[in-house]
Amino acid sequence: MYILVSLIFFIFSSIVLSFFLIQYARIKPKTENVKFDIYNIKNFQFPVISILLPVYREEITLPYLLKSISEFNYPKDKLDVQLLVEPDDHPTIKSLLSIPYRNIPGGYVEYSDNMPIKVQLWNNLIVKLCYIHLNPKNARAKPKSLNKGLAFAQGQFVIIYDAEDRPQADQLRRMVLYMEKDPEAVCLQGRLAYYNTSQSLLTKLFSIEYLIHFNILLPLIYQSNLVVLLGGTSNFFRTAVLKKLGGWDEKNVTEDADLGVRLGRIKGKTVPFDSTTWEEAPPKLYPWLRQRIRWNKGFLYTFKVHYKRPLSVIKDIGIKSFIFLLYQLIGPVINMIALPGWIIFSIVILTLLDIPIPFARFIYDAYDYNFFLFYITLFNFIIGVSFVLIVSFLALRQSHYAKKKYKLILLMPFYNILLGVAGLIAIIEFIFKPQVWHKTYHGFSIANSSET
Repeated sequence: MYILVSLIFFIFSSIVLSFFLIQYARIKPKTENVKFDIYNIKNFQFPVISILLPVYREEITLPYLLKSISEFNYPKDKLDVQLLVEPDDHPTIKSLLSIPYRNIPGGYVEYSDNMPIKVQLWNNLIVKLCYIHLNPKNARAKPKSLNKGLAFAQGQFVIIYDAEDRPQADQLRRMVLYMEKDPEAVCLQGRLAYYNTSQSLLTKLFSIEYLIHFNILLPLIYQSNLVVLLGGTSNFFRTAVLKKLGGWDEKNVTEDADLGVRLGRIKGKTVPFDSTTWEEAPPKLYPWLRQRIRWNKGFLYTFKVHYKRPLSVIKDIGIKSFIFLLYQLIGPVINMIALPGWIIFSIVILTLLDIPIPFARFIYDAYDYNFFLFYITLFNFIIGVSFVLIVSFLALRQSHYAKKKYKLILLMPFYNILLGVAGLIAIIEFIFKPQVWHKTYHGFSIANSSET
């Protein structure tokens, strides 16, 4: 069985690598943009946008998020800002109330039953508090909050931001104008990047991974007419389409990926958009691992939900998109399969260098009975490493501010070891506790939350 699985992944990896190289040589990846003056439109002509802000224990980052939203150059009376918060999340509510309203022109707080329900902040931004009573009480998960917020959304469009986000000031205006220009687009995916790239070695490598995904792979997938998997933030939807789909799958811990697949299956056009939202990368291994385990587990859940009827998926999205979507969703398994390749590669190299390895003979004996398995495992590893090195180089070459990071490319294969470990744990959790939500904690890069 392992031989068959390894062979399948070897073939898949070869196909994907070949496809990527051919497509990259044929078309230059690019995200969509608005080609005309975004300030020619009068404020009253813009539609209402609902901004959903699902937060939990975000006392450090919340003031920064709200400050960024207040700096949008979109008319504030056309923003329906909903802070999706649980009534027992006292640290987050206290953080909101600690913002110095008296120093903000027009700032105020409105209460009902001793609970704040509306605040006015910088630049006349009004934020409504939408209290989310989750049932059962300990079932805290982002898609449940989003679905409750969607039910109250008043805007023609809906956009999601995470607590640590800092979007570009012209993002909403440009997204609306693009939607007006392209009526077939049902969702725009903003580009995500990190504002704490240099905080640690892990954040540097994570930022390269984001450059690969949002600058190279996602535009290439879009231009190749494949299904676009959404990121968890800066997704700009047509509200009617989102409600027609029933919002987010509340059982999925990576609800954005599932929603991207469902949009693809109804022929909804998802467009990578040339506007950046800056986020905070986990600078330490433990929070990074928790986040990645949740992502991987959600990918596997999405695979389980959609691929249990493969013929139906092929009918909806086509065979080419079926194959490459499958490859993305089983990424955790692929990363895990690469771990034996790392072990074999390390033992072979160290043995050639006459460095004694205690378990080397045991590993060699295990493969003595089947050298085919040995080489398939090793080739899987080599192809995976080659792919990472190539796309890392291309992503850094395309990004002007990241060109000084070329030396980090050599560390990206070792970053893949961490991905393999996260994939292994995610597979175990998927079997035993598929719906456990690992919250990503934020605020590591903020030295003093009172700066806002």
